[in-house]
Parts: sequence; C-alpha cells; structure tokens
Amino acid sequence: MTVSTDNSNAATFGSTATINGDTITIAAGTDGNSIVLGGVFALEFEGQRTGYMPFDVSGTAMKTQLETLSTIGNVNVVRSTIPDPNNGYTWTVSFLDNLGDLSPLQPDSLALTGTAPQIDVIESTKGVLPPFNSKDRTNGLSFDSVVMTDLSDLSVTAYHVDENVPFYF
Repeated sequence: MTVSTDNSNAATFGSTATINGDTITIAAGTDGNSIVLGGVFALEFEGQRTGYMPFDVSGTAMKTQLETLSTIGNVNVVRSTIPDPNNGYTWTVSFLDNLGDLSPLQPDSLALTGTAPQIDVIESTKGVLPPFNSKDRTNGLSFDSVVMTDLSDLSVTAYHVDENVPFYF
C-alpha cells in the first residue's frame, strides 16, 4: 500500500498486488481537503443587527447579543456541544417575549472563512398569538392587564401597542 501527499495536504491511497501473474490495482482515493470554519458572523432581526460574533460563539454570548436588539425581548439560546467535522455549530434560538409568527433571523455570513461557509436559518416551531383572554405567566392576569384600586383616577397608559395589532380596553 502506498500513501502520498501533494502540496494541498490531501492524501492519496492506493494498492497494487500481483497474484499468479495477474496485477490487481485498487483505485486510488483522495480524502477531503476542505478548510475548517473560522471568522465572524452577525444576525439581524426586523431591522436591528447584532455585532459580529465569532463562528463558535457560545449560546450565552449569542443570547446577550440578541437581547441587546430593540426588536427582541428575552430569548433562550442553546448551542450544540460538539462541532461538525468543519468546526460548525448549531444554535437553537427560542423567542420568549415576542409573540406570533415572527420573521426569521437574517444571517450575515460574508466574514466567515472556510470552504463554502454558510448559515441556514430554519424555523422549527411556528409562533402563534395567544388567545385574547390568555394569562401572563408572571402575575396570572391577562396580558398587559392593569389592576385599578384607586377609583378616583381611572386613567391608564397602554404600553407595547403595535401598529395593526388589535388592542382592547
């Protein structure tokens, strides 16, 4: 068996044997010579963009970057523990405060290095708006409800009112 390398660091394997006057050659194969992932990337959500993050950013650091955007509330981010053969990871991002069917995160992978680096954003669970009378997990009241105990002042300020989203008083 022979093993040889060329300048690309790719190894070529082959074997030739002669049995009873017949020469048998096993076709040579070449292992991969891809360049592992490196560099940085950014994510965008509804017009707001994170800073550049390293290709192997931790789940905690990505969570911090995403939560600094004014268009995102609280999120949960989990990164795969073992990289793929080219040092790529998978992150699962769960939106905890943004309600409804959200637009996907938009990746900027132009500053990633390696052989054909890319980022795929895949929606695993489609978001839905809660029913009108659903309860807030924290205080058990309907979302954005107000408890009024001073009946001499019946004014209230409505926060988090978005355009084209029904809001009831």
